[in-house]
Amino acid sequence: MKKCKELSNRFLEANIINKEEMEICCFGLECLFLKIITFASYLVIAIIMKRLKEFVVIMLIFIPLRRNAGGYHAKTRGKCYLLSCGILIVTLIACEIRLELYIVLTLLIGLSIIFWMTLPVDNENRIMDISEKIFFQARVRKIILLNSMFCIILIFLKLEETCKTVVLGMLMALFFLFAGKIQVKFKSFIKNC
Repeated sequence: MKKCKELSNRFLEANIINKEEMEICCFGLECLFLKIITFASYLVIAIIMKRLKEFVVIMLIFIPLRRNAGGYHAKTRGKCYLLSCGILIVTLIACEIRLELYIVLTLLIGLSIIFWMTLPVDNENRIMDISEKIFFQARVRKIILLNSMFCIILIFLKLEETCKTVVLGMLMALFFLFAGKIQVKFKSFIKNC
């Protein structure tokens, strides 16, 4: 992006970075800019859909799971942006579905078991060795325990709808996890053909 290069040049001129760091700085600024745009888009979607509270809960659940469990990564930034916005919209629409508490608890238990048993997923940008996978699996397990305790507290506080939103955030992360597993298997299949 042109603005990122201009800003990197200003950093260079101000001796904040050196010439060797120019490319890394530009890349970092570009990533930061794209994250800001993406998050702002998410926020606008949530406000338009009148689901700001649900959006906050979903992101609090989704982001730690996604970062530690891994999963699908689109080939281009544009596809990534459109896919993530689309999944967020579907998840926020799903917030409107009324679910009995026993269904929410069944989903919570089922999702927790799936995450507990599943190793994090590699992607093209990050191939993990087994020790890294075990490390991230342990982190995912801690996150799942926290999510479960959070849901139990929400139920005691008579906030079952918020508990359902936690489960939806977990479902959103699971979608990307399984899509990533399918992507890895498909690429492996194509490579072996």
